Amino acid sequence: MSIRFIDPATGKDIRSSEFARRTMAAAVTDNPELAKDILGSPDWRKWYLRLYAQLAIEEGKSPAQLALIATSGLNVFRSHLHTSSGTKLSEVIETGFSADLVETVVINGTGQAMPIAVASHTGALEPLAEFWAKAGWAEPGLMESFRFLDQNPNLTLDGNLLFAVAGAAEFAPTESWLSWGGQVAVLARNKPATWTKLIAMARASGGSMLVPVMRADRSTSLSELTDEQLANIAGLDILEHSQEIASWMNQLYAKAKSKFILGLYAYTPKVDHVRVQGVQESLAEIAMKNFSNDKLILSWLATPTDSTPGPASIGQNQVERFAHRSSGRIIRDSLLGLFNAARPAKPKFFDSESGEKLVLIDASVQQQGPSYSFSKRTQRWRAYLAHFAGFRVSYQVSPPARTQSVLSHKILRASYQGAPLFGVKPFEVDVAKSASAAALVRDVLDASAYSNKDTTTELQSFSAIHGGLWRLAYNPKSIWIAATLLGLPALLRRGY
Repeated sequence: MSIRFIDPATGKDIRSSEFARRTMAAAVTDNPELAKDILGSPDWRKWYLRLYAQLAIEEGKSPAQLALIATSGLNVFRSHLHTSSGTKLSEVIETGFSADLVETVVINGTGQAMPIAVASHTGALEPLAEFWAKAGWAEPGLMESFRFLDQNPNLTLDGNLLFAVAGAAEFAPTESWLSWGGQVAVLARNKPATWTKLIAMARASGGSMLVPVMRADRSTSLSELTDEQLANIAGLDILEHSQEIASWMNQLYAKAKSKFILGLYAYTPKVDHVRVQGVQESLAEIAMKNFSNDKLILSWLATPTDSTPGPASIGQNQVERFAHRSSGRIIRDSLLGLFNAARPAKPKFFDSESGEKLVLIDASVQQQGPSYSFSKRTQRWRAYLAHFAGFRVSYQVSPPARTQSVLSHKILRASYQGAPLFGVKPFEVDVAKSASAAALVRDVLDASAYSNKDTTTELQSFSAIHGGLWRLAYNPKSIWIAATLLGLPALLRRGY
C-alpha cells in the first residue's frame, strides 16, 4: 500500500512536480502573480528554488499570512494523497486510528541513565552553545536552551514517550533519548539487522524501547521470543503500513503519563520523500484533532538548506563577516572571484506587516532536488499551524554532518573538507544528533519554550544549529565548487 498523487477532480495520477506546483500555488492564492509564476514556470527543476524563496518572504509577512498559506497549501497537499488502491490516505489513517492492529513489545534497558549531554563534550552545555554562536555555527537562542539544561541537572524523561517515526535513522534522537533514561516507541521497517542493533542498544541503555509487531495468531507469545526472533518480525513500513502506524500511535498515546512526543523524522531520496511526508502530515493532522494540546508535542528535525524568513540581524552579520575578512582571505577570495566563486553574500532584507526587520535566509541546494524542498516546506507549515493552535512544537534546525551517505561520496567528502575554509562547519554525526536531542529535551520539559504566538521565525531560528550556512560571508552557491577543489587533497590521505 504505497502512496499515489491523484487529482481529486479527475481521479487521474499526476507527477510529483505538478503536485508541488498545485500545492504551492494554492498556498498563495492571495498573491496571483506568484501563483501564476509557480504554475507557469517553464522548467520546474530550474526555477523551483527561487519560487520557494519568494514564498518564504510571503510567509514572513505576518502570523495570519503564514497560517493562511500553510492551511491552504496543506489542504491541497492532503487532498491529492491516496493509497495504491485509490483510497484517500486520510480515510486509511482514520480507519487505522480507531483499530487494534499492532502489538507492542517492551525492551527494558539494564544500564544506568546518563546525564543529558552533547557527545565529545564534558561540563556545562551553555559555554558550548556560546562558542558555536560566536563562531557563527548556531543561533544565540541555543544558549538559552542549554542554560535550562545546565540549571536543571536532575531533569528526568520519565513519563514522556517519544514516538519516533523513522527512529532508526542516522539523525534520529532515539539513541540519545534511550541513554538519558527515556522511553522511545521506534517506528522502522522490518529489517532484522536494523532491529537487532536497536534491541541491543535498548538493552544496554538506561531507558526502554517499545517495538511494534503486526498483530497475528502465533504459536509462541511475544513475551517468550528471543531478541533474535523478535528482530525477525518487528517493524512497520511507513509507506506500506500507514494504517497500522496510526493504530499504534493511538494505542501508545494513552500510555504516556506526561507528554507524548510525535517525532516525524522520516526521509528517503527523491519522490518517495514526498510520499513519506504525506504519511507524516496525515499522522500530525489526526493527532492534533484527537490529542490534547497539553499532552501532545510535535517534533521535527529541520534543515538549514532551505529558504526561510529570519531576523534581520542574521543578514547584517553576513555583511559584517565579509567586511572583516583577514587580508589573506581577501587575496584568496580575489583569486577565486576570477572563477565566479567566493562571491559576497547579498542578503535580501524586508519588513513584516508589523514592521519587524527580517531577512530571507537562503542556503538551499539545487542538488537536493525539488522533492526535498517540497517535503521540508510542508513540514514547516505543519509546525507553525500546530504552534498557532497551542501545541508545543520542537522544530530544530540541525547542522550539516558527516553522515554515511556523505562520506560514501568522494566529491561530497572533498566539499566537506574544504567547507570550513569558508565558514561552514560539518559536524560529526554523534555531536549533531545529541545536540539536537538535547534541544528537544528543553523543548519538552521547559513550559516557557516557544510561547510567543506572534512569530513567523522563532521556531526555525531561535536555537538553530546550522553549521554556519546561515551566517556565511559568501553567497552559499558560490563556495561549493571552491570548497570541493580546496578539499580534494584530503582524498589522497589514507583513511579519509
